[in-house]
Amino acid sequence: MNIIYKHVNPKSMEALELTNKLFFELDAIYPKSILENFVEENSLMKIFIIAFSESSKAIAAGALKHYSQGTVEVKRMFVLKEYRGQGISARILSELEKTAREMNYKRIILETGTKQPEALGLYRKFGYTEIECYGRHSDDPTSVCFEKTIT
Repeated sequence: MNIIYKHVNPKSMEALELTNKLFFELDAIYPKSILENFVEENSLMKIFIIAFSESSKAIAAGALKHYSQGTVEVKRMFVLKEYRGQGISARILSELEKTAREMNYKRIILETGTKQPEALGLYRKFGYTEIECYGRHSDDPTSVCFEKTIT
C-alpha cells in the first residue's frame, strides 16, 4: 500500500474527522475519564500530520503542541483500526520527532493510557522513558507519561 504523509492544517476536515474518531475510541476505552475537548484543542497544534491511503482517505494522524520552552508534546496519535499493524504510527512519530528537531525543540513529552499496550510499546521502542505525569494527567491513574530528549 502506498501511503502519503502530509502536514495539514489542524482545523482541516481530515484532521477534525480523525480527531473525532480518536475521541470516541478513547471515550469507549476510558468511559469514566474526563477527556479534553479535542476539536477545540486542535487549534493549539503547531504541526498536524495525516497519513492518506492510495484513495486519499485520511487513515492516521499525529500532532505536536508547544508545551514550554524547548519542550513539545505529542498529541493525536491515531490510526484507523483497519490500518493498524503496518508501521504507520511509527512513520508518523518519526516525522514528528524530525519536525520537532527542525523547530529547535530539545524534549518531547506525551501521555497515553494504561489500556493501550500498542501505544506503550511504540513509545518504548522509540526510546521514550516514563516520567511522572504532568498537568491534568497527574491525577489520572490510567495515564502513563513519557519523555525523550532529542538532538
